[in-house]
Amino acid sequence: MNDIDPIIVSALRERAEGAVHVEQLLAASRRRGVRRVRTRKILLTSGAAAAVLAVAVTATLIPRPHTTPPPPTTTSSAQPSSSPSPSPSAPPLHRPAVNSTLPPLTTTGKVGEGRQIHLDTVDPQATQLFWTSSTDREVLQVFRGDESSTEPYTAYTVQMHGTDVPFMDSLPANVREEDLTINNRPARLLYTESRGWLRFALNNYTDGQVVVTFRDAPVVADTIRASVLEIVSWLRVDHVLTCAVPFRLAWAPQGARAEGCGASTGTSPLLDSVRQTSWIELPAGGSFAITAFPRGTTEAVDPNRTYAGRQLEMGPDLWKIDIDGRTYGLEPSTTTLTDDQVMHILTSIEPAEPTIDPLAR
Repeated sequence: MNDIDPIIVSALRERAEGAVHVEQLLAASRRRGVRRVRTRKILLTSGAAAAVLAVAVTATLIPRPHTTPPPPTTTSSAQPSSSPSPSPSAPPLHRPAVNSTLPPLTTTGKVGEGRQIHLDTVDPQATQLFWTSSTDREVLQVFRGDESSTEPYTAYTVQMHGTDVPFMDSLPANVREEDLTINNRPARLLYTESRGWLRFALNNYTDGQVVVTFRDAPVVADTIRASVLEIVSWLRVDHVLTCAVPFRLAWAPQGARAEGCGASTGTSPLLDSVRQTSWIELPAGGSFAITAFPRGTTEAVDPNRTYAGRQLEMGPDLWKIDIDGRTYGLEPSTTTLTDDQVMHILTSIEPAEPTIDPLAR
């Protein structure tokens, strides 16, 4: 299995014990040369089976002014039979601050420009949002509802990328296809009896994809179509959010450079209530990810190593250190790092004001 974002991995571990029952997790990654970030994507699965689909449908993606949380709207001409209502017990999600220095995708903005977040949703049932951003590609993972939800899906993934960047999915042999139209542009729905992929063009230089897996099988054809169009109707690309991390690195291998970032929502406006990740590219190839975990999570450090007088936890997938009561984790997603280098990087983490580049001097 390929490497997976640490922020997504941690979220899935937490939610798999509660609202989201994850039975299978697939991740894929590909590099476009040493100057492209490894793409990480998550496909959640929890069931199997159902249906045939063959009707042309038109949906419209309309940008709306952004608020926090934004008001829900549905603009698809193929309306679902009923729209979900916000959970009365769900606290509001506090998104990262709006970045007013970059243009949104509705004008001249480019996906991943400045390693910032150009993709958002007004899904009224969203309970957690996880973004990853790098040059030419952004991914938004949405968790929604809870165990009592009657909705046909409880999570989905949205991906935006440049038109010269390929889709990364390995589609099953039995996938069916249907041509759609979104925002007066051709789109394609690919689907099986339990999963749907909607691929569409946002504009002349940006392609999008929605991936949704249904919780029960079989799922009727109308449900698959209505669900993916509903997800598209919630997408917002009229603002840019700041993707930053609350730390800097006093040491990293020579030639290392920041290549991407990740952020999650929180129900508290405090910066340390969310996960924030930076991916660092190494000059010889490969990369590693450093995550600042929310305070009070289950990611507590259980030391089993000592380096330069500092206690560390060396785990099979994640090495961790506690700094001033907050856990920082390093995913050694490349074999080019030695154990000594991993420990040196961890002990060089310095809490700092939010920055998009923890290597900046």
